[in-house]
Amino acid sequence: MFSIFIILAMLTSGFLAEPTPGYDPTDPSQVAESESSENEQDDPGLGGPTVDQDTLDPRQGRRGEMMADGMANLSVEGLLEARCGQCHGPRKQKAGVQVVPVENIFTGPEKDWVVLPGQPEKSSLLERIILPAGHDDVMPPDGPTLSEQQIRQIRTWIQNGADATSAREGSAVSMNQGRRGQGNRQIRPRAWFEAYMGLDLSPEQRRSAMAVTRRIQRETREFHSEWGDRLQQLQKRVEQSGREQNEDAVQLRKELQTIKSKQPDVASAQETLWKALDSDQQAAMRAKLDELKLNRRASRSDRGNTGAKETSEPDRSMDDESRRRLRLLLDERRKVREDRPGNDPDGD
Repeated sequence: MFSIFIILAMLTSGFLAEPTPGYDPTDPSQVAESESSENEQDDPGLGGPTVDQDTLDPRQGRRGEMMADGMANLSVEGLLEARCGQCHGPRKQKAGVQVVPVENIFTGPEKDWVVLPGQPEKSSLLERIILPAGHDDVMPPDGPTLSEQQIRQIRTWIQNGADATSAREGSAVSMNQGRRGQGNRQIRPRAWFEAYMGLDLSPEQRRSAMAVTRRIQRETREFHSEWGDRLQQLQKRVEQSGREQNEDAVQLRKELQTIKSKQPDVASAQETLWKALDSDQQAAMRAKLDELKLNRRASRSDRGNTGAKETSEPDRSMDDESRRRLRLLLDERRKVREDRPGNDPDGD
């Protein structure tokens, strides 16, 4: 029990701790979170300042927002086929480049490969997909740009050797889904890891989890030491540039995306831990994620109705059980407010 207490204490106070107030270099789901809680300003623990995504993708508002949900489960090869296959697939090879099937990336002289295994920063494929919308060389040239999650997925694949087998493995997004398969994009990494450590883990699973958290901590410190100041500078300058499309503004956005792609890969760390769970543990984890999502939603609803009668209905997309639990949480919070001193409903 003492060791569990130490682990949880470390997670709540030190894991992914911000080196400077209001700055989070470790949250790869920052963009996805902003879509579901765009105006939420509380809980600064892992939020941090974010770039106005409108400045990154003036045609779509946010990077890849039209494609992020519908393509969340695709493998790397599936993603390349969906977004690049029409021009760089078996039937057509624009500029002589074919990326589907992925084995064709590595035909011909190595100097012509658009992917260099283990070297994402030197791979022209990655260089092109991180460009801002509207750039002459951005890929794909039509439709929304790839989402941050999709870019990270491709970058990780290249970093890990860019082999064909892993390119065909599906994205492990189910680890962040509830029992009905609904995404929990609102869940911050710190809360995710706390929920994981609260499971009934074996000693080996717990040791592995500790090793993963220490690695992420180390990578977080290293990232902030090398890139933190520059990242904050770029965020401010990109915000100031607005929708400008001059060469300087485009280069700023490109550099920003390149640095962001170097952030510690929390998603892969979560995937590693998720795969270590058996089916019962995964079910328990999904239940915890459901509870976290409901609590977060109830908290937002509670803040939005402070000082006013709460008449809004729960999200109709939720199932009956989730709506019932949300109503209970809202009723409890409302009762707590009414019981506070100085809040006499009779006005006495």
